[in-house]
Parts: sequence; structure tokens; C-alpha cells
Amino acid sequence: MTDGIKQEVKEYLTNRDKRIMLNGDLDVKNTVANGKIDDIKERYSNMISKIEEEKEGLINDVKQDKGQYVEQKKKEIDNLEHPIEEVERKIKFLELAKKIKKTDVSIDDSEMGVYGTGKLYRKGFFFKDKYMIIKIYIAENSKPVNKHTLFACGNCVFGNFMALPYGYGLPVYSDRGNIKTVIKELPTIEDINAYLKKNRDRILKNLIDTYNSVKKEYLDIIKGYRLSDFKTVLEVRSIPENDAPLVCMIDKTSYLRIYRGFYYWSVKKIEGNDVFEYIKVNGKLYKRDCRKEVMSIREYNLYGDDDWWSMDIECHHLNKSNRVFNKKNYDRILEERKNIIKGKNKNRVTKIHFTYPKVKWVNPDVIDKVGD
Repeated sequence: MTDGIKQEVKEYLTNRDKRIMLNGDLDVKNTVANGKIDDIKERYSNMISKIEEEKEGLINDVKQDKGQYVEQKKKEIDNLEHPIEEVERKIKFLELAKKIKKTDVSIDDSEMGVYGTGKLYRKGFFFKDKYMIIKIYIAENSKPVNKHTLFACGNCVFGNFMALPYGYGLPVYSDRGNIKTVIKELPTIEDINAYLKKNRDRILKNLIDTYNSVKKEYLDIIKGYRLSDFKTVLEVRSIPENDAPLVCMIDKTSYLRIYRGFYYWSVKKIEGNDVFEYIKVNGKLYKRDCRKEVMSIREYNLYGDDDWWSMDIECHHLNKSNRVFNKKNYDRILEERKNIIKGKNKNRVTKIHFTYPKVKWVNPDVIDKVGD
């Protein structure tokens, strides 16, 4: 029995020593591994920091270039705004002149009434000529002190050429016209009349002065110009086919041309008033869409699990170079997607329905030759 105990103690001591050694091995492994991990982290952290710094530097270079470019272009655009606006203003005045005889500047106040039980006093015309009339009124309101409101209502044909006072909160309803403004609120009618007599020359002075200036401009323009003078501005431009080559036909119905670096889609009719958005080539109408650099090959449900997948061609202002619409990118993306969908469909009961624009290229190279 004594020998058994000695053997047991011997094994115990041996095992304890082995356990100490094994734990020591684990400690060494953990310490050394953790040290290596820290070395790797530090080394790659420095690398990542350098890469991040390089990335931010490249991004800042692009942003700085963009900022300088945008600032310069905006200055150039601003320099063009005034002459453009001048011509457009003349055209609007001349178009107004065609309607002026049919334009009714009168104001019907027959149904005007005061809210509640207050009374309305018509003071008659304050201003009247061929293009603007203003009538003034006094109405009782519900205020405790300044119980009477002096206000004006009227009509002006130059509403699209000047700011007309059109306020809310008048104590009346059914007032019409494009001029509506409170002049003064005072306790009594006598106070209102006294104010009106004393300040008549100052009431609505800014409005009348502006009106007279716009009226003079209008009369000068209709005397010196005719709409026919601006015929080329008012009509869609006809462009020779060589100046607006046909790039491709899409789904046999849509024709895509490029003119001065912009894509133009074939359309049936003009919508809106800006004919400058359109061109005609061989008598066919096209509408401007976007610059060639931002026409993109877009995809929908790219990573989804639904039963459809589609491609489209559309303007996108966050366009990557590998998705810019051209023959090389289109053919590549289409072939890749067909292969992906073919692979997915092998294990599907319900097959993925893939829709994409059918492009028939006419002059694919012209995309890279026109623009910049």
C-alpha cells in the first residue's frame, strides 16, 4: 500500500510539472501571438493611415478641381444671364401685347362683403389707367381699438413683371384681382379719412412708381420690336444630321442622337414653353436629356432575390466610368448579367425575368468623339 501511495504521489508531481509546463507553453504562445498581432495591427495601421491619407489627398484634389471649375463656370453663366433675360423679357412683353386687348383690368367688387356684421365703405378709384386700376375701401374689423381698416384691391396686367402687394388678413371676402393690401388701421372712419387726405401722395407710392417704370419699358418694347424679330428664338432649331449624328436605336422606338455633347431622345411633341430644349433632324423632333458623360447603364434588383432583374439607360449624376453608356460597357454588363442570371436560374423553379433595353448601334464611336 505504501508503494502505491508513493507511485501516486510521484505521478501527481510529474503531472503537476507537466501541467505547469503546458500552461507555460500556452502563456508563451498567447504572449508571443498577441505581440505578433499587435505588431501586425501597428504595421497595417500605419499602412492604412498612409492609404487613408493618400485617399483623402486624392479626394481633396478632385474636390478642389471641381470647386475651381464650378466657380469659373458659374461666373461664365452669370455673365450670360442678363442678355438672355433681356431677350426673354422682351418676348414676354410682346406676347402680352397680343393679349392686352382681351385682358380685363377691371375689378368686380359687387360681391365683396365684410366678415361678421361690419360695414364696408367703397371709396372709389385710387389709381386708374389702361393697364392698372386700384380701388380703396374702408371696412369695420373685429379689433378692439383700431376698428377700421383702409385697404386696396386692384388689377394690373404686369403681374408677371413686377412684385404686386397681395396680402392676407383683410376683413373682407370675395375681393378679386392680383392686388390686395392693407394700407392702415385706425379707430374711426374720420381718422381713416384724415389719414387718407394727408398721405394720399405717399400711399402705395412704391407700387405706382414701379408700375410706371414697367409700363414705360413695355411701351418702348412694343414700339421698337415685333415677335417676328425673335422668330429664331421661338422656333425649334433644325439641325443637319451631320451635326447631330444618330448614336443608336433602343427597343426599335427610341432614337438617341448627340448634339454639342448632349444626348437628345426622339419625342412626339413639344411639352412646356422652352423650345430651346428641342431640335429637329430630318423633320423629326428630339428633346435634350443630358451630357454623354452622365448617361449611365443602371440596374435594378441587382442583388435581390425577387423574380426580376432589369437594366435601363438614364441620366445619373453619380456615374462611374465602368457604367457610362457606351457600346463597350453596355455589351460587357449585358453579357455578365445574362451569365449571372443563367447560373441563378439553374437552381430556381421560378425563373428570373430579365428585361433590358435592346440597343441597335448606328454610330457607337461618335460617343467618344463628341463632347468634352
